[in-house]
Amino acid sequence: MVHRPIVDWTAEQTFECMAEHGVRPNPLYSMGMKRVGCSPCINCGKDELLEIAMRFPAEVDRVEQWERLVSDVCKRGASSFFHLDAEDEAETPEEIFARASIRNFVAWSKTSRGGKQLDLERMLPRSACSSVYGLCE
Repeated sequence: MVHRPIVDWTAEQTFECMAEHGVRPNPLYSMGMKRVGCSPCINCGKDELLEIAMRFPAEVDRVEQWERLVSDVCKRGASSFFHLDAEDEAETPEEIFARASIRNFVAWSKTSRGGKQLDLERMLPRSACSSVYGLCE
């Protein structure tokens, strides 16, 4: 038997329940993170990746180092944290990696819709709170 009483709750319901019981949410939720666990989450969105890159640049450096270490022992010759499929059958693992590296994804997170034009406004320092869940006081 599997019992998951909050599986259908919205984020709002979850944070309301926490507040009712005096449980403070993880501070990362006030820093623009939608998920708390792995950093960065392989499923994080553009906004969250930008927040991580701006607030915790050492995390980006750590992932980049991991990519290099895994690439050194990878049978395909390259590896990346985020996944991208080949654009065509002739694309090599190294070419895929060049597109899928953490640095390229961070550069993409700094762009406007469409991913090609740098959005300077997105790169302005954020306030102390940028919660997507409205947790700021």
